[in-house]
Amino acid sequence: MKKRLFVVLATVAALSLAMPMSGFAKSNPADVTSSSTQSKAFKVEKAKTIQGFGDVSAQELIHSENSFVENDGENDYYESYSTSMGNTIRYYLLDEGNKGLTIKIYYADEDYNTTSLYASGSTSSSNNWTVLTEIPAPSKDTNFVVRIVSKDGSGGYEYGFQSAIRAF
Repeated sequence: MKKRLFVVLATVAALSLAMPMSGFAKSNPADVTSSSTQSKAFKVEKAKTIQGFGDVSAQELIHSENSFVENDGENDYYESYSTSMGNTIRYYLLDEGNKGLTIKIYYADEDYNTTSLYASGSTSSSNNWTVLTEIPAPSKDTNFVVRIVSKDGSGGYEYGFQSAIRAF
């Protein structure tokens, strides 16, 4: 069962890499749409105000999501990283509902069981409901579990978010 889940998730990850890039870390954000839905336009004007939004050429998209927090208060996404993708990781979270969200990126084993926390960041009014952080990339190929969590443990349509992780 775990191998089948891994194959399905690996296929989804491979297909998502083939989709057009979202506006995250792209040099021309004006013509960007979400790679996960292609129907909901990325909030470019808001993104342009973020320090460092389009100042690097992204090499690899690791994760991109435009969704809502599940009713149980958290969403998990399963991703893989290879050292050939780049030596710096940039992660981004936009809290569209201004509810207070946290992005947690965990190291994971080959079955995507979390092993330790790699990085995290939380949204609040003091950071305009946005997290944008660069960190050194892992020194070896690894798997990640990306977890989006609401601070109050709730979810639903009022808990919209956009998240992305890129290596460059």
